Amino acid sequence: MSQVAQNPSPVPLSPGASRRTRELRDGARQPATVILESGASFEGWLTCPKAARIDGRFKGNVLAQELIELGPEAEVSGRIEARDIVVAGRFDGELVARHSIELLATARVTGELHARELAATEGCLVTGLCRTGSTPKPFV
Repeated sequence: MSQVAQNPSPVPLSPGASRRTRELRDGARQPATVILESGASFEGWLTCPKAARIDGRFKGNVLAQELIELGPEAEVSGRIEARDIVVAGRFDGELVARHSIELLATARVTGELHARELAATEGCLVTGLCRTGSTPKPFV
């Protein structure tokens, strides 16, 4: 059974979060809330109207209006579309950010990344295709 937060509360930033990540979090209309806790898993489609964070295992598609954070223990596969995306955990699939993607030192990404801006912290690993500087393709 999955453990989706019943009364989500703001969570601290991932260790090693950059000043940019802090600015993204501060710029969100509401603080990021955990929608999938560490140790929990979920498969399907997720729509987020505000900033959110995934710390568990997720397989599927995420469509978010604001910031999506993948915590250091996150294991996510599928497609994520959001304004901004910060990755500290493992991701396999396609990341589409209308503005920026930030990869923290603990990020392990396989797949495609599309964003106007891409920031990669020393230590992160990326295997795949990165496209920056243009308007990313939306969900089909």
